[in-house]
Amino acid sequence: MIPRPHRSNRALILLDMIMTLALIMIFLGICGRLFTAAVRLMRQADSEQATLAAGDSALAMLRRDVWSATALTLETGQTLRLATPSGIVRWHSAPGELSRAATRPGEQDYRWPDEHHHWSFAVSKAGMTLRLANPTTSPAADILLISQRRLLEGDRP
Repeated sequence: MIPRPHRSNRALILLDMIMTLALIMIFLGICGRLFTAAVRLMRQADSEQATLAAGDSALAMLRRDVWSATALTLETGQTLRLATPSGIVRWHSAPGELSRAATRPGEQDYRWPDEHHHWSFAVSKAGMTLRLANPTTSPAADILLISQRRLLEGDRP
């Protein structure tokens, strides 16, 4: 019989440790990518929520202005003029922004940046139609806003 050289268990243990460390490194790399993706998604959701809240605020203010308007005229394709008992209000839609300017004493002007939507106006007998378009994702939505004063005068939508 030929004697075999005695194998060392140290090489086997070292190989096991290297394999374990490699698996841990791969796992940590995957966890890091998942974490950065989750943070990016959270920031994007916050931005979308802020955009939606600003749009909702603008729509509520426009609805209030149209409701009390006695006369609605379309000055240009993107500018709406509302005559109210307390003064004139102008709404203007430009690419990436919606603005409101009032001549009422003590009332401030407002601007809502909105890169995702395009706002346009159309005047009808008893109010106006707001067209809200998002050219990249969804079809345009038409929102009918009624003027209480013009409705009481007998104008029908």
